[in-house]
Amino acid sequence: MKKIVAELGLSAITHFPGRLSREELPTYYAAADVSVVPSHYEPFGLVTVEAMARGNPSSG
Repeated sequence: MKKIVAELGLSAITHFPGRLSREELPTYYAAADVSVVPSHYEPFGLVTVEAMARGNPSSG
C-alpha cells in the first residue's frame, strides 16, 4: 500500500501509523477524514464500527 501511495504522489498527505493503543484510537479517528480497512477478513467489524462512531466515512 505504501508503494501505491508513493506512486500516486500521496505520501505527503498519507500516514500509516501501524498498531495503535486503545488510548490513541479516538485521537486518530477524530483527526481522520476517511478510515480505510484493507483487511480481507475482519471477524467482528470493530474497526469500521469505531470509525463510524466517530463520524468518519469508511471504506473496506
